[in-house]
Amino acid sequence: MNGPARFHSVCDAARGQKIDNPVHFRMTSTTPSDDTDPTQFSQPARTSLLRTYSIAEVSDLEQTLATPAAKLHVRFNRMRCSTREEALTLLAAHPNMDGFEVRPHEQLSDVLVIPRRPPHESLAPLLQLEALKIHGPERFAQRKSRGLPSHELFVDRMCAEAVLKGADIYITGVRGASHGVDAGHLCCVYADLHGVLLRGAACDQHGLHGMRLLGIGTCCVPRAALFREASGLACRMSHIVDGDLPSLAGVLDGIIYHQTLPSLTAAHVRRAWRQGSRHVWGAGLEDHARGEQLPAGRAGLAPRHVRAQPRQARKAGPPLQRRLRAALRAALACGHHQDGHHGGAGGKPDAE
Repeated sequence: MNGPARFHSVCDAARGQKIDNPVHFRMTSTTPSDDTDPTQFSQPARTSLLRTYSIAEVSDLEQTLATPAAKLHVRFNRMRCSTREEALTLLAAHPNMDGFEVRPHEQLSDVLVIPRRPPHESLAPLLQLEALKIHGPERFAQRKSRGLPSHELFVDRMCAEAVLKGADIYITGVRGASHGVDAGHLCCVYADLHGVLLRGAACDQHGLHGMRLLGIGTCCVPRAALFREASGLACRMSHIVDGDLPSLAGVLDGIIYHQTLPSLTAAHVRRAWRQGSRHVWGAGLEDHARGEQLPAGRAGLAPRHVRAQPRQARKAGPPLQRRLRAALRAALACGHHQDGHHGGAGGKPDAE
């Protein structure tokens, strides 16, 4: 099966499960349990996918969906930066980009790429402890004996996805925190993938089932302020387990915009389609002026300013549209007079 057909089969499986986003329908349930992996498909979704994919392909798809992107893509404003080299120089000189590489995209002329750095070596002991799956209260003693941060901070899934792209943690994304955490304390940051934690939970006496380690960060406010304040910076991330990316909050506002690669590609395709539709519509007017019938694929096309107008406004139309219609009527009348051997204005023959 070719690529587009396989992609549509995934979307069909997602629609069969009544899930809006096929990327996120790997969530298994809303209740954590010891044998539940939040990065795997639910059984109904797996059954639907196995109608098209093999078991190995489904496993690879689960692993791919649970792996963060290896690069960060940003688009620069051509009205603020005349060349890509100028935008690259401005972004590379920003303090947040210290230690990160910035390079132009190979195919998209208005896109810059920031590769993810390898995981920091200081995370190795923490990852080794996570591999032991010590999820009970004894995990705090184990961290302390290894010289690792003992405090914990829990965030919701949307915040976790932003953290994996290099963002810091803000108060609105925090779900829970261990007792005793204060400003300046290092914290192990976890994602509540199941969404079972109530806001303000401590999770000291509970396990970490359904939680995923994101990295290590420094808490910026006391624990009480995490759940009392309505907004503000909660934790500044130091290292991410999947590799570090820079935080782009406040970086060259109005000059660069962080977007995913599919969105950037779709924007270029749409721009090319709009240019092509205007060209085809103009060619259709010329054909109709010559007395030719518009093909079915070109009869419904119209310029962007005409398509965007309400139905009531289209009847009158802007001055440009009225002039186009008048020119079209004149061209049609001219063709009719020539076919009927009539002259133009004043009864005189039209000039060749």
